[in-house]
Amino acid sequence: MECPECGAEYKEGDRYCKKCGASSSATINCKKCGVANPAGIVWCQSCGRLINKKEIEERNKDLTRNFFKVLLSIIFGMLTLIFCFSLFFEG
Repeated sequence: MECPECGAEYKEGDRYCKKCGASSSATINCKKCGVANPAGIVWCQSCGRLINKKEIEERNKDLTRNFFKVLLSIIFGMLTLIFCFSLFFEG
């Protein structure tokens, strides 16, 4: 999880941030509607506004990496099939 005060990473069971000492049970107030949301949440539970942009950026990076891994696997598989078929039909 991420500290709502300084952004440092901390483990799920930690009660306080090791970097700044903020409570891990702290809340983050939505800038749009003002509702207090639990720390570590990405979207406001009341209005749906984005609260934690860094979390979304990390998810997008992971999705992009996974997409390219799958794409490269498919391309490699297709090239392997083409090579095998060319050997089979050649002789």
